Amino acid sequence: MSSETTTDLRQANLSRALQAVQIAGSLTRSELTKQLGISRNTAAQIVSDLVEFGLLVESAASPSGRRGRPTTELRLGQQLPGVVVAEVTPEEVRVATVLLGRRVEQLQRVDLADRSAREALIWIADQARIRLQELGAASQGVAVSIYGLVDADGMVRNAPNIGWHDIEVTGFLRDALPQGTPIFTANDASMSALHEARYGAGRGADSMLYLYSADGVGGGLVVHGELVQGRRGYAGEIGHMLINPGGALCRCGRRGCWETEVDQRALRRRGRAPASLGDQAAAEYVLTAAQAGSETAQHAVAETAIWFGEGLGSLLNILDPDVVVLGGLFRRLWEMASEQVCAVATARSLDAPGDLANHVACSDQANSSLLGAAEHLMGPLLARPGMIRGQTIPS
Repeated sequence: MSSETTTDLRQANLSRALQAVQIAGSLTRSELTKQLGISRNTAAQIVSDLVEFGLLVESAASPSGRRGRPTTELRLGQQLPGVVVAEVTPEEVRVATVLLGRRVEQLQRVDLADRSAREALIWIADQARIRLQELGAASQGVAVSIYGLVDADGMVRNAPNIGWHDIEVTGFLRDALPQGTPIFTANDASMSALHEARYGAGRGADSMLYLYSADGVGGGLVVHGELVQGRRGYAGEIGHMLINPGGALCRCGRRGCWETEVDQRALRRRGRAPASLGDQAAAEYVLTAAQAGSETAQHAVAETAIWFGEGLGSLLNILDPDVVVLGGLFRRLWEMASEQVCAVATARSLDAPGDLANHVACSDQANSSLLGAAEHLMGPLLARPGMIRGQTIPS
């Protein structure tokens, strides 16, 4: 075997081991050896390298009560590489530091209302400078997830729900941050889909469709662990597929988009929530009232569930995923009216599985958009763990 092939195999094993511990949280050497299908000697060398790089630590496991040599556990280290991540939603801007192992730290937020795109980006840049300095050499860059169409160059082409159009997010941050800082900008639902497929309710599925409803609707398709992005990076804008030609006018300027029938605004409109409430609070008001027995609210939930099923059935026809993962308002609608959603989706689909409910899962992930964006910039490190310390892997 050539030295190049040996080095590649060593690097692949380091990557697999690091990702296995990241997903599990902790593993014994025996568990790691079995999971990777390698010899004990190979596992020992891999662990030694990752400990030397500072990416893993090995410590005594909790007492098991068994006789024999005490078991040790492998966990992620204390001084880990990280990504500064920002999320821009219709309500707020959030910034956090995400460390390897999906650890979200120093989460801060400000209201987006009354802030222009430039003012929001200045706040993100100010936060990023501080956090990049704190991370030092362990920084893997800055990632931003945003509601709206984001092209491959990091420009927000159209984000009607936050009022941003042709905003050069990546370009602005590249000019504002230290030279050479990796910067990545993407659609928020796409980043959530990526995280759900790798670590959440879609983990293990060959194909997963992620659907999210809040102030608008978004989604993403992940196949064999990779996000389907489309030619320009716009794949997943399912909220703007035509569902009701005679329906309400969407904020995108078109009539009958799916999100006009199934997002928070649609639910509040049908449920007659108090005008003093914001959209999120109004949707929660209607859901709570429905559970308490309000006929108006129950009718609102039922009608919204019907339109949810209409869109879901069409997506099943087009994409035929192994599993559908629901987040936001879609999750709540499923929990309250899954039978209605299933009935309509099955009627709409050409060949929906008879056990459709068994192919739908609800997301329990917090901060999935932040974590998915961080995952993108963490990818090179996960693929080549030695790069964090500038290490070379011996053949």
